[in-house]
Amino acid sequence: VGYLPHDTYHLHALDIPGGRTPQRLTDGDWDDTEPAVSPDGRWLAYSSNETGQHEIYVQSFPRPGHKVRVSLDGGYWPIWAKEGTEVVYFRGKTVISVPMNVREQEVQPGTPHPLFTMPEEALNVDAVAGERLGLGERHVDRPQDGADEGDDRDGDSRGQRKLR
Repeated sequence: VGYLPHDTYHLHALDIPGGRTPQRLTDGDWDDTEPAVSPDGRWLAYSSNETGQHEIYVQSFPRPGHKVRVSLDGGYWPIWAKEGTEVVYFRGKTVISVPMNVREQEVQPGTPHPLFTMPEEALNVDAVAGERLGLGERHVDRPQDGADEGDDRDGDSRGQRKLR
């Protein structure tokens, strides 16, 4: 999945191996960028400026169809939690989490809530999205029940998640 520039940017998918013509996934007079496929391969999160500012959307994948806005007040660089039940994204320097109720044919976002604010030096890495966010594999680890998170919480016991 990627985006191709025309007058605007839109998301496309190419079946590999053997795909010769990219399938267009989004359309409109706005830019759609920063795609992230869910761990089960059925949903696509991305950033779009169709409202006039960048927001996060999730739509069915690989065939476009059901689409829902996930962010409420801007967002970019969406990433799926590895369980596929949460989308994490940036709003400014703040990392926001949205629980996702994923069903067979539709997805319903919960209420977005801030996780933490990234330090300035972490935002200045010029690399692919996962490395820019300091996330490496582009997923969020959830602590196991009863696991001691110790140093992973930076001294904060409010249930922050360790990103890796």
